[in-house]
Amino acid sequence: MRIGRIITPSLLLHGSFDFSLMVIALFADIRAAREQEDQFDAIEDDSSDASMLASSLALAITVAGAVYYWYESDKQKKRLDALEQSMQTLLT
Repeated sequence: MRIGRIITPSLLLHGSFDFSLMVIALFADIRAAREQEDQFDAIEDDSSDASMLASSLALAITVAGAVYYWYESDKQKKRLDALEQSMQTLLT
């Protein structure tokens, strides 16, 4: 059984869950900023920028984690294949 079949669902579920929480928080902040637009113009800009930065950062971390996983998984597959080949050579 491949390790990717075990880890990929949890990676997708956990990453999607965290990302959706960040997007919901972003939309809530944008909505609150629009409601208070007349009173707090400066706060709206800061709030929207911070929310956008937080969402972008959450997406970047999720993507970086997936790329790192695939990179390390490929290296591990190569190591295991080499180990299996050496074991087959020793047994024959």
